[in-house]
Amino acid sequence: MKKARRCLIRVRPEYRRHLEAHEQWWRLIWQAQRTNGVTLTTLTPEFGPPPYLHTLPFTDTPVSDLAAICDWMAVRETEQFDLWQREDRARGVMEHAR
Repeated sequence: MKKARRCLIRVRPEYRRHLEAHEQWWRLIWQAQRTNGVTLTTLTPEFGPPPYLHTLPFTDTPVSDLAAICDWMAVRETEQFDLWQREDRARGVMEHAR
């Protein structure tokens, strides 16, 4: 039995809400970690070769470049974490000003 494919094709709009949902969950995790004094965090998306990577029917030829997907995700999630940190600092400044 094959496992369900988990790899999203980053340019397809029908997957955007799934990606953004996962990113929102990570923001909640980071906030909980910050609240609990955690100073180190990791984020490990699950990508891998077929059956996780989408393939063509009958041939199982990959339709995407796994290395390119991993590189893209590393850049995107680093940017997401940086954005969350900036927003978190801004919230702290606003709360302190009250």
